[in-house]
Amino acid sequence: MIGKTATLLSALLLGGLLSAAPAQADTPPAGPPALSAPGAPAESETPAQSAGDLAPANLTIRYMLTKLFRGTCDGSFPLTAEAMITSDIDTDVEYRIVVDGQPSPTRTQRVRAGVRNYLSDFWYNTSMGPGSGRVRIEVLNHNQPSKEEAYSWKCMLPTTNPVRIGEISPMAYYGDCAEAPYLTAYGAFEARPGVVITYRWSIDGVQTASNTLVVPPNGVLEVQAPYWWREPKQRGVIGLEVLNHQVNKLSADYPVTCQS
Repeated sequence: MIGKTATLLSALLLGGLLSAAPAQADTPPAGPPALSAPGAPAESETPAQSAGDLAPANLTIRYMLTKLFRGTCDGSFPLTAEAMITSDIDTDVEYRIVVDGQPSPTRTQRVRAGVRNYLSDFWYNTSMGPGSGRVRIEVLNHNQPSKEEAYSWKCMLPTTNPVRIGEISPMAYYGDCAEAPYLTAYGAFEARPGVVITYRWSIDGVQTASNTLVVPPNGVLEVQAPYWWREPKQRGVIGLEVLNHQVNKLSADYPVTCQS
């Protein structure tokens, strides 16, 4: 009986009515790596670049701001430059500032098409007396626009007030005046750590809302004025005032230079 059954199964297999199950291994062999179709991007953990990154952008520097430092020159003090730039595509911009012929490290920033983009950097000055210089912002890729303008610093004598205004620095404007210039200013207070200071800015005679901050451990509290539009398109006056402690107020002119 067993022999007849074996003979019948062999016949069915040979006749194609039954098929033998495929052999199974413990671990299936690895197949060849999948290939992308011709013209299709290869898969990668890094996102593919956009078309805008591959084509050169048309970049334009519309205006530039440079810091006019007015403050205490008893150590190193910060200076800064800023440029507003527009682009026709979204892309990465490599740029640097060059201060009196000395280039700073290159920075990279993403810019967007059709909107205001800002490139900026800062450096420190250790002069003990007044002076001036030239700073240039230069783009190192795409169509490589650049702009160079003057900056300056003036030194104020330190006072004996327990709360002192150690800096009031307007930004000078150079560039396109198709729209009203867009400006800011910087300031600093010097006092014992932990002292509470209430202050406000005055922009062309218009006072801003007051603000209250605490002097940090280094004894220098740095502040920045809110940006404002300058209309008419000409120089103005920025002021900084302490509202508590002793009455303390400083002001400085900021220039506007319209360029085509």
